[in-house]
Amino acid sequence: MLYPSIIYHAIITIRRYDFPRYTEAISTGFFAGFMYMIFDNFGPMVGWWIWDTSDPTTFPYISSVPLTSYAWMLYTVTPERLNQNGLAMGNLVVVIFALAVSTVILLLSHPVSQPSK
Repeated sequence: MLYPSIIYHAIITIRRYDFPRYTEAISTGFFAGFMYMIFDNFGPMVGWWIWDTSDPTTFPYISSVPLTSYAWMLYTVTPERLNQNGLAMGNLVVVIFALAVSTVILLLSHPVSQPSK
């Protein structure tokens, strides 16, 4: 029930700002990822799970959490929100560009580190 509640609250929060449809979709994905980031950092701290730091597919790490764990919410919510807004995926170039820019911003705003062994 955690994921649907994060996505729902992200959609409702961003919808209040009355952004254009593309901006709303990308902002919703980014905000959902931001809200999930809190949970993603809190889980290992309280012992709910641990990351397998010996697996090379989990690199790079941002604040001791794999980047892929942060990014999946952005990459799943944004296209779904575009679809809900009636925007066909024919404008896929815009979506890919926006997601690439969001990833670069995420990487530049957090220190990237390799986990300690």
